Amino acid sequence: MLTSIVLTAACDILPGNNEDCDATKWEDEYEVVVQPKFFIYVTDVASGYSLSSANKLTFSGSIQRVMCSGDSGFKAAFTNTFSGNQLSIYVYQVFTGNLTKFYFGNDKDHLNVIWRVKAYFPDGSIFETDELIQNVYYKNIFYNDSSSYKYFELYLNDARWYAVDK
Repeated sequence: MLTSIVLTAACDILPGNNEDCDATKWEDEYEVVVQPKFFIYVTDVASGYSLSSANKLTFSGSIQRVMCSGDSGFKAAFTNTFSGNQLSIYVYQVFTGNLTKFYFGNDKDHLNVIWRVKAYFPDGSIFETDELIQNVYYKNIFYNDSSSYKYFELYLNDARWYAVDK
């Protein structure tokens, strides 16, 4: 507890920290309703296990606002599972369907996204990725043409997969 108080106080005392945030601060704060969109560039999760043969995929994680000062704000969790016909449609681009409202008021404000993927196979094998971490800035958020919400992109490329029990 004392450490966090000292660190918070140091942010106000150290030269440059507040100046950097003041220099990139916006006149108004903007509300953004956003959801993650996953792009999957993986073919095999393990020897003999192609992602295209999975019968279920689960995406889970959290999104937390981090302000220019380094302070953390609102945090939201998400979990979505896709199976059956959904996999054939969404296996390479997946919207989670979780819409969350965040506020941006500075170029350096961002969303810290921590996530992972589980792949379930017909023989009962389950593989899961390492925890993946990505920061998303306002400039990395896109409009969805068919709706009022926005999205940001997360990429599953070279993640390590591990066999898990459940």
